[in-house]
Amino acid sequence: MSQEANNPPRENRESGNHPKHAPQAHTEGNQTDKNVRHAHRKTNPETGIRPIPVDIVDVERSLLEKWILSLKHYSNKHAATARYIILATGAAALLAVVVMFVHSFAVENHSTRFYRLVKAYEESSFFPENTKKKTLSNIASDAGRLCNVFWKTTESSNACLLSAIAARETGDNALSAKSLDAYGKQSGKNLKGFAAFYAGYSAEFNKDIDGALAWYTKMQPWYKKMDREDFPLFHQARMHYHKKDSDKALALFEQIETEYPDSPYAKEAKKYRLLILSQKNTNG
Repeated sequence: MSQEANNPPRENRESGNHPKHAPQAHTEGNQTDKNVRHAHRKTNPETGIRPIPVDIVDVERSLLEKWILSLKHYSNKHAATARYIILATGAAALLAVVVMFVHSFAVENHSTRFYRLVKAYEESSFFPENTKKKTLSNIASDAGRLCNVFWKTTESSNACLLSAIAARETGDNALSAKSLDAYGKQSGKNLKGFAAFYAGYSAEFNKDIDGALAWYTKMQPWYKKMDREDFPLFHQARMHYHKKDSDKALALFEQIETEYPDSPYAKEAKKYRLLILSQKNTNG
């Protein structure tokens, strides 16, 4: 009995018939289940290779989990940086609000100050001469301070021009030129040379010949860049003529006639030259 149980019949051994095992139950995720789910994947007729069955859902789930872990790691690592960024953004927003408030206040303040100065300038024309000059001097100084404020506005730019006008009427040529130059910079106009001419003209009006000559000489490089050097040369020559320095005046008038024959000042230069020569011949 024991031998028969241990040794199955010959016909069974020869035929290769073996006891059948009970079929395994399909469970989620086993290889059989994957093969069933991917049975639609057919063998490639050209290569004879069948694609390896892959559970796309599992792959995507693992990638998503990996990405979430990376994101958590990054957020933990850069938490301090994120806080600084949030604080900096809030500070920038607060600063922008403060700047807008300050700008609004500056515009209103400058407007009030400027129109008060304009009113004072208009009223000064009714004052006696001594009082008028002192008032204009104060207006020029106050307008000059408004002109040089840190926060530039339209009113501060106009104050520069008012300062230049008031300073010219009081004979303060330096302040007049400085204020006019500041007006040019704030208004986007290059008035540096014109400011020097304005100061020179003011000095000449106040009979300050040496001061006028200095300003007319100072404006020469600016006009030379525009190929209008004849303009400062003519005014320099006139100042030398008024100073009785006829030789320098004659040389400058001749330079204008020779180098700038088409200049609108060429004819006037010729008249001055002939006048100087006539005076020299008269004086022997």
